[in-house]
Amino acid sequence: MTIAFLLRNAEGGIRTHVLSLIHGLRASGHRVLLITDLSQADNAFHKELAERPEWQDTILDIPIASAPGPTDLIALFRIARGLAHHRPDVIHGHGAKGGLLARMLRLCRLVPKTTKILYTPHGGSLHDMHGRLLNRVYSLVENLLAPATDLVIFESRYTQSQFQAKVRNENVRGLLNRNGVPHLECDLSAWPDGIGTNTPLRIAAFGLLRKIKGFDDLIRAVHQLHAKGWRVTLEIFGEGPERENLERLVTDLGLSEIVTLHGATHAPLDEMRQRHVVIQPSLFESFGLVALEAQALGKAIIASKTGGLIDVVEDNHSGLLVAPGSPEGIVRAVEQLLADPKKTLDMRRTAVERARTHFSLEQMIQKNIQIYSGAWPAK
Repeated sequence: MTIAFLLRNAEGGIRTHVLSLIHGLRASGHRVLLITDLSQADNAFHKELAERPEWQDTILDIPIASAPGPTDLIALFRIARGLAHHRPDVIHGHGAKGGLLARMLRLCRLVPKTTKILYTPHGGSLHDMHGRLLNRVYSLVENLLAPATDLVIFESRYTQSQFQAKVRNENVRGLLNRNGVPHLECDLSAWPDGIGTNTPLRIAAFGLLRKIKGFDDLIRAVHQLHAKGWRVTLEIFGEGPERENLERLVTDLGLSEIVTLHGATHAPLDEMRQRHVVIQPSLFESFGLVALEAQALGKAIIASKTGGLIDVVEDNHSGLLVAPGSPEGIVRAVEQLLADPKKTLDMRRTAVERARTHFSLEQMIQKNIQIYSGAWPAK
């Protein structure tokens, strides 16, 4: 088979998800195309591309605007022209813009009728955070595009429930295929005695430095922990438009010796392995790959009780969930981990087992291959 992935921005979690599928498909002998705007890809994607020069001929670099507009028509016809040389069996759109363009190819009859059009929403148009007017517009667009969609593949129960609530079209078929992580070597050793008092508790956070990621709340939580006498350090890995504001907050709170903004890392799993706790304080996440990776490694995890994180982290069993936007909630969760090291270790064990059982990357890839070959329920 030839499968074409279409997405606007190869960055963060959506980049990791799509690259995992590409690697799995290539390893299974399938041909893969990637259509994206390379100017919006993150450093991790460009590093991957530099290490794989053989990919050059199967990547279509198309300028794709973030906001809807007339330039989408230009992008659409450029994509159609590029695809004409490859004739994919499946076009799989990821994210709001990738899904829009994939389905517009069918509506505008720019691809053969036999080409399957699949769509995976990654939050985007399903968020309830755009305001009432935009939420209605996005819901309307999703409903209008529904007839051009052969199948919607959901990466989390959250996106599935949101889509079903907003797109009330009985002819749209959807399947849940949870995002996954590979089988990782985990560390389930007990924390040293006196951690948080004699020995600093090492906290890490990962993600694009955007307001929605809630890193300012995490920094304020560390300030409160420090003020209460706890020995903690915080290291944040990522780049983005909020860097300057976060650096200013660290300085204003006098945390320069405790909080470090490292910038983006090409080896997030290696960095996670060196810390005790990973915190994902997002105001919203459609899935929560960072939290899943941390659990698979045997790290203690604290995450916001929002979006897909509710599915990824089982509260008080595989980790702790706190209200989004609440530094105080993060403080209480950290103190709970420190107060009962045995229960914390039990949660870490549960998290590893749950990641391997319910969020297997191999299972995710194999199910997608079955879907691409047409092995899904008939209407």
